[in-house]
Amino acid sequence: MSKYKIAFAISGLPRSPNELLGAHWTIRAGHAKKWLKLVERALMLNGRPPAEPLPFAHVHCVRLSSGVMDDDNLRSSFKSVIDSLVRLKVLTDDDPAHMVATYSHEAARPKYGSIRIVVEEIPKPVKGEL
Repeated sequence: MSKYKIAFAISGLPRSPNELLGAHWTIRAGHAKKWLKLVERALMLNGRPPAEPLPFAHVHCVRLSSGVMDDDNLRSSFKSVIDSLVRLKVLTDDDPAHMVATYSHEAARPKYGSIRIVVEEIPKPVKGEL
């Protein structure tokens, strides 16, 4: 059985948690809906979702931007993207029993921000490996 893997990039940046903190619920819902559509489009352009949600996966998220976020904000800025992967049935769930995520930042020119995502099916680690 071949393992599922997909990589895609999306122009634009998810908002930081600090920008969404305290925002009206309609703003937060609109942000989530926007990223759901962007992730769905990227999946269709770069392959297809798996036949069934992945039992366990590694998701690597890269933010390309001119500004650097601290680790907490970097991770949190990808919440809508990870949630979209769950809603689109690429991932079973976003809890540690079903995925491990890594995050990184790369420099980009101002106004040229984007994200890169790699989702790869991996064997579920034996307890204590992670």
